[in-house]
Amino acid sequence: MAALQYLESLRNDHPELGEWYNALADLYQKKLWHQLTLKLEQFVAHAVFQ
Repeated sequence: MAALQYLESLRNDHPELGEWYNALADLYQKKLWHQLTLKLEQFVAHAVFQ
């Protein structure tokens, strides 16, 4: 699963955002695509990315 491996590597590189990456991985594994999209929108609006 390349997507989960990628999220794991990001979680290791940026531990301060670990909760976000965990939430994204959880939604991805559960195949909750709409909820994942909403969470991604919140994530990219986060102050870290501004």
